[in-house]
Parts: sequence; structure tokens; C-alpha cells
Amino acid sequence: MERYINTNDEKNRPELYRNGARVKSDLTFLDAFNCEPWTSGYLQGIIDVPFISLTPGTRDGIIQDDKFQCATENIKRVEAELKKYIGMHKEAEEGKDNKNTMRTVKKTLLNAFADIPGEEYDWLDVYRKEKQKQAGNEKKNGINNNVCG
Repeated sequence: MERYINTNDEKNRPELYRNGARVKSDLTFLDAFNCEPWTSGYLQGIIDVPFISLTPGTRDGIIQDDKFQCATENIKRVEAELKKYIGMHKEAEEGKDNKNTMRTVKKTLLNAFADIPGEEYDWLDVYRKEKQKQAGNEKKNGINNNVCG
């Protein structure tokens, strides 16, 4: 069994194989796997079950006998672990999104406050801090705006 947690996409589904040959590109066609975590959109991978029986004459039907039940029970044992990892992955994605959003909001606000005339809105105190920061950077870089000539 190869499983991969990927970014969320409704096309992501584990595939069912038998002896290295793909039987179904979507494991969720089976009722037992038409649920979370298999339908979450985060899982990709291969589940190879060499002992399942395929319907005669086609390769896309599965005989739901004792072998199939055994395979289903064994595969379903990893569901709790997969749900845990998917939850961790979602939290990481949300944290990254929140961090990027906060960075964008901060940058936008700083730019907006820097454009406000300081003499009219000196109660904000942001304008002066921004100008002091720029002046400090100019001194570090050897720029002197007070020199004529």
C-alpha cells in the first residue's frame, strides 16, 4: 500500500490494483471506501491487493467474497491514522494561509499609513515611525538628503 497526502483536490483518490495492474482509478467506487478519509481529496496512492478476485470477462468488477472482506478490513485499519495525518496537513495549510494573509494585511496597512500626511494625522504616530525608519536606513546606506550640490 502506497499512500500520499497531497494538497486538497477532488480528483485525488487512491487507486485499486491487483498484482500491479490497475483495477480502478478510484477506490471510492466501493461502498466500503466511499467515506472519509478516502473521499477527502487529500489522498493519492496505490492499494495493491493481489488476492482479490475480479469478475470474469472484465477487469473492473470485484467479486465481494471472503477475500474481498479480508482486504477491506485490513485496509480500513489505517483510516484513523490517515484521518489524523490529514487533520495535521489541514492545520498546516490553514496556518500557512493565515500567516500569508496577515503578512499581506500588515504590508497593506503600513503602505496606507505611510501615505497619510503626518502633519494632519500625527496622532497616529505611524507616519513618524515610518519616516524615522527610512531615515535610519538611509544613514546605514550612506545616503544624506541634506547635502546640496
